[in-house]
Amino acid sequence: MQFWTKNIDAVWELSNAYLNGGLTLFLGAGVSQGCGLPLWPKLVKDLHTETCRRNYNNAGGLYGTFENPKGWGGLQNARNDLEAETISKLALPIQSRFCKSKLGKEYTKVLQQTLYKDTYILSGVIKSIVKLENLKAICTYNYDDLIESNCFNSKFYSVYDGNGSISSIGVPVNHVHGLLPSDLL
Repeated sequence: MQFWTKNIDAVWELSNAYLNGGLTLFLGAGVSQGCGLPLWPKLVKDLHTETCRRNYNNAGGLYGTFENPKGWGGLQNARNDLEAETISKLALPIQSRFCKSKLGKEYTKVLQQTLYKDTYILSGVIKSIVKLENLKAICTYNYDDLIESNCFNSKFYSVYDGNGSISSIGVPVNHVHGLLPSDLL
């Protein structure tokens, strides 16, 4: 009860903004995590593993193959070599860029496969968001397209590259860091 007493003015302002079509939602990783997608630290760690697998997975290489590693460590040794450059101590975006430099043209595909590697389910939060009828826009810091791909009346559309035009019909979903659609796998 104390929440309502302290915040009643803010709740009314939010309610009025929504009713008048002026509310923009800002979404972060917690929205996607509730569906089973990884948070950024786990995504980057999995990206490291896949980078190692792809960079050190040749039969004649020092580490053998991913399925049949040479020696005790195999893939772990490869991963340690990658991280020997102190990559694990760097900020996550820099770690991701390191993987990008090692993966080259395959980076986007590998990142997409890593993001959607596990089966996801729609959370109550996503189900509630797609039911909202009067939003002005959504700004998301997530790569995923869970909102757009699970809105059955197609009222949400992606804007992610700065060149996208904003329609007067529907709700734009701005992907600040880019978009990796699930349906391209």
